[in-house]
Amino acid sequence: AELTPRQMEILRYIADMIRQRGYPPSITEIGTRFDISSTNGVSDHLKVLERKGYIRRESNRARSIRLTESALQVLLPDSTEPAAESAGWPHLGRIAAGFPVETMEQRAESWLTPPETSRGHRGFCLTVTGDSMVDAGIWDGDIVFVDRDITPKTGDVVAALVDGEMTLKRYFPWGRVVELRPENRHMSSLLYPAESVSIQGVVVWLARRIR
Repeated sequence: AELTPRQMEILRYIADMIRQRGYPPSITEIGTRFDISSTNGVSDHLKVLERKGYIRRESNRARSIRLTESALQVLLPDSTEPAAESAGWPHLGRIAAGFPVETMEQRAESWLTPPETSRGHRGFCLTVTGDSMVDAGIWDGDIVFVDRDITPKTGDVVAALVDGEMTLKRYFPWGRVVELRPENRHMSSLLYPAESVSIQGVVVWLARRIR
């Protein structure tokens, strides 16, 4: 469902706060940011975003807003646009290499040149946090390049969206179940219903800062 300009602004604000702080804004914070005087007014906007499929909420928890796959699709820059194509792939912040965390943001922090094999493809870059992929040579602080136009194969390292949260793991589909397997001998695989996992792209490259 299409969003009004105000609804899009609120959705972007929610995503920005999740990226910056690791948790969503409160109803009061949203009201203050958009000059909405009543909490009911904010709640009405959130109900519409939820009904249209862009957020999920748990009624018995504070700050329980989660972005959905639909939100990710409208917030991710499209690297097929001329400006993005000339600049490279957008760097969108952090992704957990441990347990899934909400991390997507709507604006690129910078633009990075993708590897030669992925030129002309849609993609994005993310900074890794955590150590669950160290045995694959992917370390905390590395920047991974995620190709959105490659069909994932069994065993690929992927950026996966699980219940509105992003994580980095090896991908093993088993019929109705998807195994997201870490590359750390001290950690166990996570199993999810296939319908709750959306593969956002395949990791094709990484960059590491030396100092």
